Amino acid sequence: MFHAPLPQHRQWTCLFSAREKKGCRPLDLDLPRSLVPLLPPGLSSTSSPKRTTVDTREGTKVVGGRLRFFTDSWIRLGAPPALVKIISGYSIPFSARPPLAPLGISPQFCTPVSPEMSAHIRSMQATGVLTPIHTGSGFLSRMFLVPKGDGSTRPVLNLKRLNLFLSPRKFQLVSQFKIPSFLQQGDYLIKLDLSQAYFHVPVKETHQRFLALSYNGTLLAMTCLPFGLATAPQAFASLSNWVASLLRKRGMRVVVYLDDFCLANQDPLVLKEQGRQVVLLLEELGWIVNFPKSSLTPSPALQFLGIMWDPHQDLKWLPLVKQEVLRNLILSLLHVKVWELDSARSLLGHLGFASFVIPLGRLHSRRVQRQAMRLRPLQPVPIHSSVLSELDWWLGSLGLGSSIFPREFKSFVSTDASDLGWGAQVNNTSQAGLWPAEQRDWHINRKEMYAVRQALSLNLARLKDSAVMIQSDNQTVVSYLCRQGGTRSLALLLVSTPSPAVQHTHISSVYPGDVELICRQPVPTETPPRLASPFPGNSTHISEMGGPSRGSVCLQGFSHCSQVCDTSLDRSASPLCRCILKGLGLPPCLGIPTSGSHAPSPAPPEQCQGPIHRGGSPLGEGVLEARPDDQGHPSSHSDHRSGQVPDRPNNGEAPTQGGIPAFGGMACAGWMEETAAWEPADKQLLLTAWRPSTLRTYQAPWRRWLSWARKHGVVPNDPSPSDLGRYLCSLHRVEKLAYSSILVHKSVVCTFAKPSQSALLSSHPLVTHTLKAISSLSPRPARKIWSVNSLVDWIRANPPCPSSHFQTSRHVALLLLLSSGRRVHDLTLLSLEPGFFQVFENFIVFWPRFGAKTDSNTHAQSGWKILSDPNNHLFDIPSWIQKLVNLSLLRSGAIPLLSLFISTRGRVRPASRSVIAGWVKTALAAAGIQASAGSVRSAVSSFKFDAGVPLDSILRQGNWQGGQNFFKFYYKPISGPRPTPTSVPTVLNSFEPV
Repeated sequence: MFHAPLPQHRQWTCLFSAREKKGCRPLDLDLPRSLVPLLPPGLSSTSSPKRTTVDTREGTKVVGGRLRFFTDSWIRLGAPPALVKIISGYSIPFSARPPLAPLGISPQFCTPVSPEMSAHIRSMQATGVLTPIHTGSGFLSRMFLVPKGDGSTRPVLNLKRLNLFLSPRKFQLVSQFKIPSFLQQGDYLIKLDLSQAYFHVPVKETHQRFLALSYNGTLLAMTCLPFGLATAPQAFASLSNWVASLLRKRGMRVVVYLDDFCLANQDPLVLKEQGRQVVLLLEELGWIVNFPKSSLTPSPALQFLGIMWDPHQDLKWLPLVKQEVLRNLILSLLHVKVWELDSARSLLGHLGFASFVIPLGRLHSRRVQRQAMRLRPLQPVPIHSSVLSELDWWLGSLGLGSSIFPREFKSFVSTDASDLGWGAQVNNTSQAGLWPAEQRDWHINRKEMYAVRQALSLNLARLKDSAVMIQSDNQTVVSYLCRQGGTRSLALLLVSTPSPAVQHTHISSVYPGDVELICRQPVPTETPPRLASPFPGNSTHISEMGGPSRGSVCLQGFSHCSQVCDTSLDRSASPLCRCILKGLGLPPCLGIPTSGSHAPSPAPPEQCQGPIHRGGSPLGEGVLEARPDDQGHPSSHSDHRSGQVPDRPNNGEAPTQGGIPAFGGMACAGWMEETAAWEPADKQLLLTAWRPSTLRTYQAPWRRWLSWARKHGVVPNDPSPSDLGRYLCSLHRVEKLAYSSILVHKSVVCTFAKPSQSALLSSHPLVTHTLKAISSLSPRPARKIWSVNSLVDWIRANPPCPSSHFQTSRHVALLLLLSSGRRVHDLTLLSLEPGFFQVFENFIVFWPRFGAKTDSNTHAQSGWKILSDPNNHLFDIPSWIQKLVNLSLLRSGAIPLLSLFISTRGRVRPASRSVIAGWVKTALAAAGIQASAGSVRSAVSSFKFDAGVPLDSILRQGNWQGGQNFFKFYYKPISGPRPTPTSVPTVLNSFEPV
């Protein structure tokens, strides 16, 4: 395979296959008539011998990086310079330079040899995708095979380690949710697929060494865009999206998802011609069209993005192949009636995709989601009966389809509920009812949902087979209707009832009550004195009159001011209200103002007693009264993990010296002003966002900031960037603090002084350049970390006494830190309670309690699987844990033993982080290591990395969420000889994350 430019027109490039070398005769291909004006001067569509064309049939040309030979065509058709740069040679956009290593035959990075992999390697070498690499250093990765939809496999380079040095920007691909807005009723469809699309894009030659692999003793590198690179989808999508925009400019309706093009047109003949032109354009740009996977014959129904679309019948459904895959998955679960976390995730992934097509599929997935949230890895449990019933429903619904296009609303339903009853208006019919005794204590969200259910159930005959718009003033109800249920409230999910052909919507409004105004058509009445709502339009006028801008202000004394008097929220007796009251046997107007009784109070608004209602409706405490706060359902929720208590005690507001209120021990913090109207329980919840040790660490820098601010006349909770810059200079020049300490002080001020301006203050040029100047004057010296072998040798020379509780506790803590590479704080989360501790024949498993530094609502620390080592008694962690448990039981006596580590002297209680750190530090000092207990994490991870352990394995074991922090803060060169794979102590291999 080679290329040569024609002498007549150097801007055109010709490719020849091996069998054409002898005659050097270019293959000919006519261009469509629409492209004739775009040909170079002097060429025409009939002068094919004078222009260069290429054979782009699949399998006839080199695929790897072939777009670089067609840059002239891209430029001539108006491709942006950024795209031309990509097809000329893609530069991998590294955010940090990856570490390069000598390209030897390293066993841990060799691709496993198999006949199927060998066939792929030979094919990729033949098509120019892989080439031998001769550079001295590079970045090795493994290649593996993933199954494709047609039963074949696709080679993917495992670039997980390399992706740690990339920071891909966010972008969005076309999904199945966008296709209905693209299609039109009566469309005919065709689609085109590109063959080995990623491999068309070349990679810059100097960056190919980052895509190296070792297979069967041969070092190879990819010459083109690989699967698995984090930035590859965005780079390729920019190319295919530009091609699609070029087609749209020529009057074609097209949508593209990476390498899949779908065209639509009302006329099948026009669509067929458009398909021919698209093929010619793609080939002119250098793409190879995969004709076996393409469908160029216009059809009323077509499969695209895994879904069958039929715009003629207004129907979409799952293809038979996907139905069969999901059916087999469900049948296997129904047969064994046991599942665990991985199988649940696989099932939910399939159900989530199918729910887009199958009516009410999302509603029938909610029970599955609720039960899956309780599963743990590697713990099979019986499938709940509610899940089994939902799976039965799915089996009978896989063949169902749904409409593509939105239906026209033919019916309108308005509902509302209060503590006394519910009301609804369906078209021109009004209905109402009182709550029976068993429903009066329901949460208001459940009552609102029941009102919708009753309105639909009582009028099902009239609403059947019609699209219904539902108007409600309850956001939770609207969310449950639009999203077909939810997972937070089982009671609300049970009340949610499916209704065929019903669409739910919500009239968005700034103020509660707007929906009622739209539904009820209020009649004018005299407005009684009430409170003005604190919305932005009123805050300015309220402040001008001396009132608080954040609270409600009684309008009785200011009724003459039209700007302040808020009459838009007045709830008057509309026809719907009067109908509901009449149905309940109540007078149409009770004449009880909602806030007039509170108006004469001379006390500030926050001291007024009793509920304050927003509107002045004459309904008063009638059916549709303003609802008081439900004490049984607070607005804030703590972590809902069952049986787990966060190891983050509350740091409530405590007055500092002088009686000044403090936030987390920091007086005058800006968070005090931001949370002035919060409930104490909500403030306590907010404080758990910081670890207690972090808040204690921040208190000293905050006191230093307060002292400096008083001395220089600066408002401590409203500093300017100039004030912060001066403060940082003072810390450097006067206080003589280290650069790392100055960074902590800067973080404290930005975080706690004025939270709303935190990001702006931290990123201001005055602040960033001040820090840059300080760092340049005090460069950070190169630091090394101690070798793990030093501590292991000390343990061998100083075995613990099995009868000493202190020595056994310290020994177990050292072994767990060495084997896992976790934080010292994580040891305090190891519990002996049922469900958190499991004993097996050859290993034990800990499931740490919630409270690790990386724990959140979306991420939890993995389990600890500790392997036995019977041949090495001193480092057999499970046996030493058993000894520690026995000693702790003797010490605790009648006190229940809940934590793995307890205090070794004084009162029996769980050992804190500082206590365990003290144990570890005594061992380090005895071993001649002058370092903190937290340095064990850095020492273990650095030792493993230098010994050749894969980075992704280190990150999983150490509970890191990414490699950036590892290289920035933890990895340091080892002091002493560089470790090798054979020098890794066995204790470092005794831990597996689960």
